[in-house]
Amino acid sequence: MANSQHALAAHSEGFENASVLESCLSRLAKHDGEEEEMDWNALAVKLAEVHFEHDYSIRWLIRSRDVEGKVYVCNNSPPRGRITARDEHFQVIAEEAAKLGLVQVGYGEFPDQGSEEGYSCVAIFGFPDDRLAGLPYPELRRTIDELCEAMEPICQQAFAGPIDAP
Repeated sequence: MANSQHALAAHSEGFENASVLESCLSRLAKHDGEEEEMDWNALAVKLAEVHFEHDYSIRWLIRSRDVEGKVYVCNNSPPRGRITARDEHFQVIAEEAAKLGLVQVGYGEFPDQGSEEGYSCVAIFGFPDDRLAGLPYPELRRTIDELCEAMEPICQQAFAGPIDAP
């Protein structure tokens, strides 16, 4: 962990709640003929729920989904007083991720109602093509680790500053 404000964890295997997430994957996959297509928005909502319930005090974090060749950013620190601030943060992250060749494939927030509505949100990023398909696992793991490391300063900049609006 980089510090008490955020966390960089490149290995989803190290995530203590990985089994919770893995059990959801089969339910989130859409069946399209013989191929399965992941519902990335549904996965993002589930990830936001897990991080809301288990990582509530962590301001933001980056994790990988190396099985799918994706990286995701979670924010557990909604800016107070400016409703559009988080959208602006994630717009900056998406623009900078695009410079790495990544596109946002999913987004979700949790909870969806109540006083803490949208407290935790997740954006999932991946390459727009299948360039990671078929890579041997060590190479895939190294590529995903490099993406996580490249995303860390982007997130540090986007989420820097106080959470209260000026």
